[in-house]
Amino acid sequence: MPKGFRDDPGLVTAASYGDGWPLTVEYGALTCRIVKSGGREASSVTIRVPGAQYALNGVARSMSPFQNVDPIWADNPDIKGAKLDLGPFIERGLELCE
Repeated sequence: MPKGFRDDPGLVTAASYGDGWPLTVEYGALTCRIVKSGGREASSVTIRVPGAQYALNGVARSMSPFQNVDPIWADNPDIKGAKLDLGPFIERGLELCE
């Protein structure tokens, strides 16, 4: 794993999440940024992986320049057409804004 990821406070890895890992990559770094729009503040959660950064929550999808996480979001093997839960990633990302 590159040093830029190893030392990141938002680091998440497949090894640490086990069966709950919802991505097709082995690791990434969560980021949270406060964004302003129309006088309101909201939290934008993204994940940086080697070579790209993806929007995770609705705020990031609508207000950031990053593409939706779909290209690396894993399918749920138990439910045809469904994806694995990103909720724990979004929650952990939001903690980084606090």
